[in-house]
Amino acid sequence: MRLKLLPLAACLFLFMNFSGVAQAQTEMPADFGAKGALKDTSITLDEALVYAIQDEYLAQARYDAVIGKFGNIRPFSNIKAAEQQHISALVSLFQKYDKKSLKTTLSNM
Repeated sequence: MRLKLLPLAACLFLFMNFSGVAQAQTEMPADFGAKGALKDTSITLDEALVYAIQDEYLAQARYDAVIGKFGNIRPFSNIKAAEQQHISALVSLFQKYDKKSLKTTLSNM
């Protein structure tokens, strides 16, 4: 049992101690992603989709930075893949609801 916890503890240590590096490389304005959604008092569907995809791209960029520093190791590589799945799901929603704001959102990032 102790041997199984050691890799997890090591990954958590690396993430907690070095995520500041990743955060500094991916710092965004206060009205971006989840932080922007929390500050917005009345969110439309368009805005919710934009905030959501911004947040997913930001999360993916953070894991790219961590992977760039420490290599393509689990769990970070798995989480990055999950972020891509979230992005794909959101792109499908933009297309389903014919939201033209996706191109604008991506060009402003």
